[in-house]
Amino acid sequence: MTLQMILALAILVIMIVLIMTDALPFGAPPLLACCLLVVASTVFGADWEVQWDIPYAFAGFTNSTVWMVAFFMAVIAALQKTRFVEKLRGVMLSLVEKGGFKSYVLLIIVVMLGAILMGNTTGYYMLVLTLVATIPYNKKLPTSKLLMPLGFATANPLVAVNVALFYGLAVSVLEAAGYTGTPSMTGMMIMMTIASIGFLVWSIVGFKLLPDHELAESSEPKATATKGDADALPAWKETLALAMFIVSVVGMMFAQDLGNIAYVVPGLAAFV
Repeated sequence: MTLQMILALAILVIMIVLIMTDALPFGAPPLLACCLLVVASTVFGADWEVQWDIPYAFAGFTNSTVWMVAFFMAVIAALQKTRFVEKLRGVMLSLVEKGGFKSYVLLIIVVMLGAILMGNTTGYYMLVLTLVATIPYNKKLPTSKLLMPLGFATANPLVAVNVALFYGLAVSVLEAAGYTGTPSMTGMMIMMTIASIGFLVWSIVGFKLLPDHELAESSEPKATATKGDADALPAWKETLALAMFIVSVVGMMFAQDLGNIAYVVPGLAAFV
C-alpha cells in the first residue's frame, strides 16, 4: 500500500468513528474528512501524481448526482410526516402484540413494502428502529428478534421499484472512479429485488437463532413512539408531499432521457 492509500484509509476510519460515536453533529465528520485530505496532501503529497487540493477534496459539492440525492432526502423527510407513516406504525404495533412467527414474517414484509417508497434512507431506518426500541417486551415476539432484521429490511425493498437513490449513488461513485459509462437502471432493479428476496429468506431461516431478551428502553416507552408529526399536516399538504415524492422518483428514473433537468427535479419538489 502506498502512503496516499494509507492516509485515505486512516481519514475514512476517523470519519466512521466520529459518525458512529455521534461525537460531532451529523454531516460534520465528512466535512472534516475533506479538510483532512487537503492537509494530508499539503504535508505529505509533494510527489503525488494526484493532489488532494480543494477542488478534489470537495468535488462532491459540485457533483450533480450528490445534489439530486440531497434534495430527494428533503422530499422523503416531508413524506415521513404523513398519515402513511402513522398507519405503518399502527400495523407494526398490532403485529407485535399478536406475536408469533407469522407476525414476525409479516412485520418484515411490511417494512420491506415501506422501503419501496422510502428507499434506503436514514430517516426511514431511524423511524423503524426507534419504534422497535420503544415497544414493550412481548414473550410471543421479543423486540430483540426484530431489531436487526427490521433495520436491514429498511434497505431491502420487497420489489425494487424506487431505486433512484441507489442509482444516483452508483453513478456518483462510478464518475468519481473515472468510469464514463451509464449503468442500467433496469439491471439495478433486478439485482436489488434478488438481493431482497435473499434477505427475506435469511430472516425466515434466522428467526430461531435471534436472541430473546428485553431491550434496555422497552421498560420506558416514549410517548412519541406511537404519535408522530402527522397531525401537524393538513390533508392537502400530505397529498402535496406524496405528489412531489412521485414526481421526484419519476424524474430520477428518466434521468437518461431528461438530462440535466432530472438532477434538479427533486430540488424543485423539495422547495414546493
